[in-house]
Amino acid sequence: ASHYQPSKMIYKLTQSNFENVRPLVHALDYHLTIQAVIDGVCPGRIYVDDAQIPKSAFIYTVEGGFLAGDAESTAFNAALGDEIRRIAATDDTVRPDEDALNLDVTSQGWQAVVPTLFPDRAPLICQRRQYLCTALQVGWKALLPDGYAVQRITPAWLDQSGLDIPDHIHEWVQANWGGRAQFGQHGFGFTLVHDGQVASWCIADCVSGDRCEIGIHTLPDHRRRGLATVAVAATVEFCFAQGFTSVGWHCMNDNIGSWKTAEKVGFMKERDYVFHLVLFDLATHWAETGWRAVQAQRYDAGVEAFQQALALKPDAPYYWRHSAAMACAGSGHADRALDYLRQAAEQGWPHVEFTQQCAEFTCLHESPEWQVILAMMQH
Repeated sequence: ASHYQPSKMIYKLTQSNFENVRPLVHALDYHLTIQAVIDGVCPGRIYVDDAQIPKSAFIYTVEGGFLAGDAESTAFNAALGDEIRRIAATDDTVRPDEDALNLDVTSQGWQAVVPTLFPDRAPLICQRRQYLCTALQVGWKALLPDGYAVQRITPAWLDQSGLDIPDHIHEWVQANWGGRAQFGQHGFGFTLVHDGQVASWCIADCVSGDRCEIGIHTLPDHRRRGLATVAVAATVEFCFAQGFTSVGWHCMNDNIGSWKTAEKVGFMKERDYVFHLVLFDLATHWAETGWRAVQAQRYDAGVEAFQQALALKPDAPYYWRHSAAMACAGSGHADRALDYLRQAAEQGWPHVEFTQQCAEFTCLHESPEWQVILAMMQH
């Protein structure tokens, strides 16, 4: 029913034994993905200290990883740290091509354990929100803009020719549901189609019993038109018609557009919570640390972090160098900022308007090289 992995202090359960951990996860009930994994509806793995009567558990889902039960088992915790490092080193992630792990915990005890799982670098903190909707507040048909049509996502719909369906939708169906068959049986979603192109979509992340959770995405060229509100409202209307009693929603605290859309449709905030973000790649960890420092206007810390990131990954994407330039300009290093900006331009940085609007670069505007770099970006 289970097997040892990677040591005798930790077991990776088979599906038939998933039910054994349900008593441990009550404190994490606001993450419906856990229940969906236990139900066998959505992909995931469960690691425990004892296969039959577990006291400690790590539930690994496409929406994140969750620590539950007894946090005091040092042997389980050490084995779990080894297993997470193995997952990171071999790309053996539940969600394909994932380069990070988000962790939520049930107790202060587990909070203390998290740093011991990642001794080489502290996880980054992500402030998040959880919402529930039990009554729809808007009628989507009156809000549907001219030229857009609402279409339901089904396995047959995914095979349509002549319709521009973003890869993101196919990836969502595969990652969250394990494929079209499972999505067709348990999942659902709705899109807004404009002139043969899918412009906005809302898809179920997971389902358990009479509860579900949904997510939303809109292509950049179609934003600020209320499309997300329509897609979400159409999906929530469908949920209630199908007998679901509540619809869940999770988002980052700084994703204002996301939670404003949720509130407009009728979602009510249930809680704030924290994800501990572990980026598997050290260079990416430093780049994310640097970007957070820039956003918080802690520019000296940003300079230091981006130096670490770029030393580890000289072939980094252009936005790392653009962000490094923001950090340098903000900390008063104009020449280094111009160097990084020039490198970003040479790599093909296309967002010249964003560069022109950055307050950090005001100190560069009188430099002759500023105009040269802007001209490079525009070509």
